[in-house]
Amino acid sequence: EQDQIDAVAELITNKSDGLHGVVNNAGVARGGPVEYIPVDVWREQFEVNVFGQVAVTRAMMPLIRESRGRIVFIGSIGGKLATMMMGPYNASKFAIEAIGESLRAELRPWGIGVSVIEPGAVRTEIWEKGRETADLLERDLPSEAVNRYAPHIAAIRKGIEMQDKAGVHPVKVAQAVDH
Repeated sequence: EQDQIDAVAELITNKSDGLHGVVNNAGVARGGPVEYIPVDVWREQFEVNVFGQVAVTRAMMPLIRESRGRIVFIGSIGGKLATMMMGPYNASKFAIEAIGESLRAELRPWGIGVSVIEPGAVRTEIWEKGRETADLLERDLPSEAVNRYAPHIAAIRKGIEMQDKAGVHPVKVAQAVDH
């Protein structure tokens, strides 16, 4: 919510020695067959992954300008390569790529850096959420969709298990952010 974001910006302004960086890490992953995903799910995806990050960045810009700080967006390999059944998530991460690239060019004259970190699989709770999403798809999709997309859902489940095992430790991503 914008009022919460503004309150944090005010708190940082009044109670600290400045802000040297912002890491935009909010995110959710919504998926399913594009033809069946309600538009409200797309809106939620973009509200959190895109509009929320833009709102935080805008609110913190005066502090970042003052310190000549840095802005970091946590993107995803899903912002470079879209996969089946992950249309809303991929679209939101592609949007973060574009926003980061635009903002980087806009702020370059003032020496303000903008980075987009694009991790692949990371060992976090996201994989349990992915399992839950697959369960919800099978529960909530019309039977026609479940039958039509059963091989896709099975492939997503297999991919979740592989990525959960092969993912990098979150410390590696934190090191990239710190860099």
